[in-house]
Amino acid sequence: MSLMLPLKKEMWMQMESHVLRSDSYQSDLCPELIEMRKTEFLNQLTEANRDKIEKVTQLQKESGLLKEGNRLLSLNLEEYANYEIRHLEVHQHNKSLF
Repeated sequence: MSLMLPLKKEMWMQMESHVLRSDSYQSDLCPELIEMRKTEFLNQLTEANRDKIEKVTQLQKESGLLKEGNRLLSLNLEEYANYEIRHLEVHQHNKSLF
């Protein structure tokens, strides 16, 4: 929820900037058309921000999966190393018996 407030603020700032730059052009347009353009602009910003949020979410998921994969790999390597150590100890023990 806290992520949405900065996005809304950013959208309004971008819209106001866009409106200020195009005031002379828009003064020739009827109020309904101006409102439609503002709405369209806000919808485009919302969609762009939605895409950004989805990309960031996907990257976070991938990062989490990568970390989990690395943790499991590390665990497997540790288990394999312990297995090899036990195998060498048994081999050394058997060798000392003869």
